[in-house]
Amino acid sequence: MTLGRPIAPAAEENRSVRVGVDRNSPPLSFLDENGVLHGFTPELLASMAGVNGLRFEVVTASWKELSAAFEAGELDVLANITINDARRETMDFTIQHSYVHGITYTRPREHPLTHTSQFAGKRMASLHNSISDVDAVRHRGWGAEIVPYATWQEMLGAVVRGDCDFALIIRPLKFEQPDEMGLRRSFVEDIRYPFHMAVHRGDRRRLENLNEALATVRHNGTTDRLFAKWIGPIGPRPIRAVDLQPYLLPAAAVLAGVVLFMLWQRRINRTLQASEEKYRVLVDNTTEGIFVLQEHKFCFINPALLQMTGLRADQLLGRSIFDFIRPEEQATANTRQQELLEGARTASRLDYRAVLPDGRDLRLSVSSVRIDWRGRPATLSFATDVTAVRLAEQAREEAAQRLTKIADRVPGVVYQYRLRADGTTCFPYVSEGIRRIYGIDPGQVREDASPVYAALHPDDLDRVTESILVSAREFSPWHDEHRVVHRDGSVRWVRGNALPQKEPDGSVLWHGYIQDVTETKQAELALESERRRLADIINATNAATWEWNVQTGETKYNERWGSMLGYTPAELAPTTLDTWRSRIHPDDTAAAGMQAEEHLAGRRDHYECEVRLRHKAGHWIWVADTGQIIARDEHGRPLVMAGIHLDITERKQAEAAVRASLREKEALLKEVHHRVKNNLQVITSLLRLEAARHAEPQVKDVLREMQGRIRSMALLHETVYRADNVARVNLSIYLRQLTTQLFRAQNSPGERVRLKLDLTPVTVELDQAIPCGLIVNELVTNSLKHGFAGAQRGEVCVSLQPVGRGAVQLVVSDTGAGLPVDFDLEKTDSLGLRLVTDLARQIGGELQFAAGPSFMVTFTPRAVPRGSEPPFSTAV
Repeated sequence: MTLGRPIAPAAEENRSVRVGVDRNSPPLSFLDENGVLHGFTPELLASMAGVNGLRFEVVTASWKELSAAFEAGELDVLANITINDARRETMDFTIQHSYVHGITYTRPREHPLTHTSQFAGKRMASLHNSISDVDAVRHRGWGAEIVPYATWQEMLGAVVRGDCDFALIIRPLKFEQPDEMGLRRSFVEDIRYPFHMAVHRGDRRRLENLNEALATVRHNGTTDRLFAKWIGPIGPRPIRAVDLQPYLLPAAAVLAGVVLFMLWQRRINRTLQASEEKYRVLVDNTTEGIFVLQEHKFCFINPALLQMTGLRADQLLGRSIFDFIRPEEQATANTRQQELLEGARTASRLDYRAVLPDGRDLRLSVSSVRIDWRGRPATLSFATDVTAVRLAEQAREEAAQRLTKIADRVPGVVYQYRLRADGTTCFPYVSEGIRRIYGIDPGQVREDASPVYAALHPDDLDRVTESILVSAREFSPWHDEHRVVHRDGSVRWVRGNALPQKEPDGSVLWHGYIQDVTETKQAELALESERRRLADIINATNAATWEWNVQTGETKYNERWGSMLGYTPAELAPTTLDTWRSRIHPDDTAAAGMQAEEHLAGRRDHYECEVRLRHKAGHWIWVADTGQIIARDEHGRPLVMAGIHLDITERKQAEAAVRASLREKEALLKEVHHRVKNNLQVITSLLRLEAARHAEPQVKDVLREMQGRIRSMALLHETVYRADNVARVNLSIYLRQLTTQLFRAQNSPGERVRLKLDLTPVTVELDQAIPCGLIVNELVTNSLKHGFAGAQRGEVCVSLQPVGRGAVQLVVSDTGAGLPVDFDLEKTDSLGLRLVTDLARQIGGELQFAAGPSFMVTFTPRAVPRGSEPPFSTAV
C-alpha cells in the first residue's frame, strides 16, 4: 500500500482526510510507469482541497486492500464507489461526482450497439468479475448470452474472430490497451454507472464537508473540465476566438450590446442560478427516489428512482403508477391521491408493493404532498426502498412465531422473568410448559409472578427467593434446583437456569429455562442411597477399592487400600497403575497381567486373581484381586475398570496349614492301604496253600474264587497307594489292571480266549470302586470258567461308557456258550451272581442281562469333592 503526500496544507482540521484511491482504475485513477498517480480522481481531490479547510492524504492500493483498510477504520473515505444495498449498511455516500457509460465494441461493418434493447439474441464478451460483467449477470445479459474472459486482449480478440458479437466494458481501453484491434467503440445510452465517495456510516460532519466541496467545484466548472479531460466529452466543442475573426468588426456593436445585456442578466440571476444548481445537485444525487404524479401518471423522475427500480426513464414517464402497484393495494393508493389533491390531507405516507416488469417485488415507503406542476395540481413523492427492511421484519415475525411454537413444545418452560425497581415481579413471556409443570395459565403471571411463588415448596421458598436476589445484585447467572407443588398436589423437582439483564427503567430481566427433573432427581436420590448402602457394605467387609482409567493409566484407591499395606493416602499420592505394579510380587506379575489381558480382550467376563503385595513393613500379604470393566466408548473399547482387594493373608496361612495336615493324612492313608494290600496278599497266599492241601475239586474252586475276590481288593489298595489322591480312583485304570491279571491267572495256554477292553476314564470314590472291581471279577471269572468249554476260542469284553445325565454303564459280555434258555437271574442259586446283584445295589445300580451273554450295571458316580477333576475325562 502506497501512502501519498498531502495534496493541500492543513487548514482547520488537525488531521488529513485519508482517502483510498484504486491504483488501477483508469480513467478515474491509475499509476503510470513511474508510479505517479494520474486520472480524474486525484485532480478532483486537488481541486477540492482547501474548501472548508479540507486536506487529503491519498492512499493508493488495490481495491481489495482499500476495502479491507476501510473496514478496519484505517481510511476515512473511499473514492470512486457505486451504491448498493450491502454498502448502505456500513457507508454513507456523497453526491455524485462522475459517471461512466457502458461501452460496446463491435466489428466495423456491423451496426453499432447503443442501447441494451439491441443485445437480445447476441453473444456478449465481458471481462470476468468486472463491474460491467457483474451488472450484465444481474440483468441476465439484457437477453444476450454472456461469455466471460480473463483479459482485455482475450475479450476483444473474441469479437475480432467472430466468437462473440460484441464486447461490453465501462470505459475506453486507451489507458490499458492502446490497440483497440480496429473495433468500433460506441456509448450505451441506458448503461450509466454513477460514482460517489463513501464515508463510514454516521460520519455526518465529514460527509457534509465533502458534499460542500463537491458542489463548489461542480458550480465553478472544474468537474466538467476534468470529466471532459479524462472520461469523455460532455457536450459540443466550444467555439474558439479564431473561428470568429472574420466577423468581429461587423458584429462589434451587436456583441457589445449583447455583452452588456448578459452582464446585467447574469447579475440578476446569479443568486437564482446558484440556488437552482444546489437543488439540482440535491435532486440528482439524493438516494431517495423523487417523482411527480399528475393524473396518476409519472411526469418527473430523478436518477435515484431509476436506479431503485432498474427501469429506464422511457419505461416510467407517461405511465400510470397503477401499472406498477398490486391490484389489492390500488384502491388505497387512489384514495390517498384524491385526498391530497382535494386538500383533505396535507401529507400522506403509504407503503406500496410495486411489481416490476422483470417480476421483482419492490416495497417502497412513499411520502407525498400536493404541489402545482406547470399550473395544474400534482403530487410530489419521496420513495425509500424498504424491501430489505420489510423482508427482515417479516422474517423476524416468522422467526418469532416459529420460536413460540418451539418454546411451547419443549418439555420445560422458556420464560422471561422481571424484577421491577419497586420489588414486584412478573413473567413478561412464559411458554405453555408452565401449565404442565406448575398447573398455571401463562396469562396469570404476565403482570404478577405470585402464583409461581405460591407453587414453590414451603421448604424451598426462602432459598429460591434469596438466590434470585443474589443474581440481581451481582448480575450473575441464576441456577437452582427446587421443588414445586403442582395444582394436582404432586411434588415435582425442577431445575432452572437464567441470565440477568439490566433494563433502562432500573428493572432486571432474566432470560431462562426451567425443566422438570423429577425422574432424574429421584434417580439421583436413589443412586445416592445405593451409593451410601454400597459404601456401608464395603466398609463392613473391610474391602479396599480401586478404579483404573485404562486410557490414561490414572488409578484411584480408597483409604482402606493404603492402610491394608501400611500407608496413608498422602504417602501414596499421586496414584497410578505403577502404585500397584511396584508392590506386586515378581512371581505373581505374569499371572495377574494375563488375567487382566484376558478380561480386556473379552475372553473372560471378569478379572480375578490372587497376588502378593509388599507391605510397608517389608513383608508380603496375600490379596484377592477382583475387577470388571464398567465403562466403554462408542466403539466398545474399555475406558474404566473397577474392583476390590481383600486381604486373604490369614486364609492363605490357614490353607497352607490344611494342606500340610492333608499331606500328612494322605501319607498315613497310603501307608494304611499299603499294609491292607500286604495283608490281603498274605490272605491270598494262605488260601492258595489251603487249596493245595485239599483234594476235593469243589473246595479248591471255592478257595480259588475267594483268592480272586481278595486279589481284586488288594489290587485296588495298590492302585490307591500309587495314586496322587487317596479319596478317589480312576475306575478305567483299575479295571484294566484287574482284568489283565485275571486273564493271566485263569486263561488257558495259547490264550484261546482274548480280552477286549473299551473303558472311558471315570473317576469314582473308593467305596464305589471296590464293588465295581468285585462285580467285574465275578463276571469275568464266570465267563472264563463256564463260557468256553474244551478248546473253544472266543472273546471276553469289558466296557465302561457314559450313558447320559451323569450315569455310566459297566458291561461284561463274552462270545461263549451263553446262558441256559430258562435262565432267571432272580431264581439262580449261583453265589457269584447273587453277590454281583447285591454289589450293584450297593453302588446305586441294578444288574441286567441279555442274550450273548451280556451283563450290565448302570450307576451314577457319587459327587466328587470340589477342586478335583470331573467324573468323566478325556485323559487316558
